[in-house]
Amino acid sequence: MIIRKKTFRCLELCLILCFLSLWLLPSFSIPCLTLCIGGIGGIVGYMLFPTRAFLQRWLVGTAFYASVLLLPMLTARTQAFPIELSLITLAFSMLLSSLVLCLLQLLASCGRNLLLCLVRFTAAVLFFFPPLLFWAYGLHTHALLSADTVLVILQTYPVEALQYLKDTLTPLHSGLLVVLLCLLYATASWFSRNCADTCPPPKRRYTALYLLLVCVLLPHTSNNLYVTVVNDTSEALKTQETFLQAAPTRQARLKELSQETRPGLFVLVIGESENRLHMSAYGYERDTTPWLRAKAADDDCLLFTNAYANYVSTVQALSYALTEKNQYMDLSLQDAATLPETARAAGIRTIMRSNQGKFGLYSTAVTAIEDECDDALWLHPQQFSNRGQERLNFRVEDGDIVKELKSIPIASTDRTLLILHLNGSHNPYPCRYPEDFHPFGTATITDQYDNTVAYNDKIMNQIYESVRWFPNFQCLIYLSDHSEGIDHGIMHDSNSYLPEMTYIPFYILASPAFRSAHQDQWATLASHRSAYFTNDLLYDLICSLMGIQTGHMLPENDIARPEYDARPERFRTEHGKLAITPPAVAEPQGGQASVALAP
Repeated sequence: MIIRKKTFRCLELCLILCFLSLWLLPSFSIPCLTLCIGGIGGIVGYMLFPTRAFLQRWLVGTAFYASVLLLPMLTARTQAFPIELSLITLAFSMLLSSLVLCLLQLLASCGRNLLLCLVRFTAAVLFFFPPLLFWAYGLHTHALLSADTVLVILQTYPVEALQYLKDTLTPLHSGLLVVLLCLLYATASWFSRNCADTCPPPKRRYTALYLLLVCVLLPHTSNNLYVTVVNDTSEALKTQETFLQAAPTRQARLKELSQETRPGLFVLVIGESENRLHMSAYGYERDTTPWLRAKAADDDCLLFTNAYANYVSTVQALSYALTEKNQYMDLSLQDAATLPETARAAGIRTIMRSNQGKFGLYSTAVTAIEDECDDALWLHPQQFSNRGQERLNFRVEDGDIVKELKSIPIASTDRTLLILHLNGSHNPYPCRYPEDFHPFGTATITDQYDNTVAYNDKIMNQIYESVRWFPNFQCLIYLSDHSEGIDHGIMHDSNSYLPEMTYIPFYILASPAFRSAHQDQWATLASHRSAYFTNDLLYDLICSLMGIQTGHMLPENDIARPEYDARPERFRTEHGKLAITPPAVAEPQGGQASVALAP
């Protein structure tokens, strides 16, 4: 079929009307007009290659790209996408499908050699890969791919990613993955074939006009689902990079900080993925935390019953918890002094021991914060089975932290902050406790998770019994970065957010000397044991306990102050996006999921 001269004139008229509309209509970016943009792009592409095969491929490409809008029906997310986002994504699908198809046909008109065929096939695979990735992630995790997901991938070391896939890929998921890959191959092969053999190549001026039209129209569809993930990820990485670069500025601001702080050793233990609903100290039916349950009745222990995570991912949660930044004050992360920076400026020696991995595909703010300590050591920087060995192994047990404590020199005259970062209850659960330690069996994922909680209780007992005999020990603070959605058979993921993912344990153990010297503060803390608390207020608490006066902290955010604002309605999570939902409202405590594991 040959395009006649009148058709070319219609094409030129269409292009002129489009440019006039862009110039005369200031509200051209509204969703309905954006949808018209996508339609125009597809129609003009069809006018360049007016064949049924071209139209079929354009419709298939558009439908494939727009199909991600159906994902909320298959995932844990119950609400559909906003209508504006849906229309813009549909318009983007139309435009991009038309553009890629036209470029493939132009390549096909250049010849039929093997190299050009390979280029066309590769371009088609890359075109279909993003929606396929959304579908694969959604079917595997029952969640939506987002910037948070991409950040977690970038912050994951390779062995963790491999182990995660090994533990979560069921035969059904593996089968679906094979089907999706076959679908990708078949669709890309069909899509990249020459579908305009009966048409002469369009004249260069019309091709140039079409490409110019697409370049003008595409920015009006930039707020689509795909580009939003890319932009949000880029913005998060940029914020992280800015935070790292701003360290000298923050440190210079702290130079005038008072050196008059409380003497002694203060210990901060950061747990991992521990859900307080699975701790017998908080009423769980299984006796998973016998030491803490007994210890909570002693005068030297304060067990807080309403602690919540400020985010349900480690890096985001600790980026707030270990800095001045919190959800209740207007301060950018890059300007927020870190806990090690503040302690060092106040003349306090800082020591950090981490059982977490240090090296991911992208360095994190948490790694940078912990690395600021005077003495920082990652026991398993790349999750090696043992320090000094090059054999990768995901079995990392927190007993290594207890052994390391014996080699840390603490003088009686030192003012010291010791930070211990545990691997806790991070998936895969069987790799978090010794092979001969399984008091609750291993038949279900709940059994395995409860084993990690029980082992963590044992480790905390050993840590406390070690540090309490250190010279001039003052107090130990323990809390988790976030919780786990274990009763629903899932872990922690902002895209499949559940209130249960924020339910963290939080307790303080203090020496007789500390309780005697600071009776009023200890009494205030005791009176706030049932008060709401999010772990982004940890910085304020640590500074208060150590007697650091920064001049920037607000008394209503310090749980150790009488002025602490404990109104439940003010507390938030997911960095201010969501209100806190307590267990009594969200779900009953002590429930046990019985998700069977593949043998």
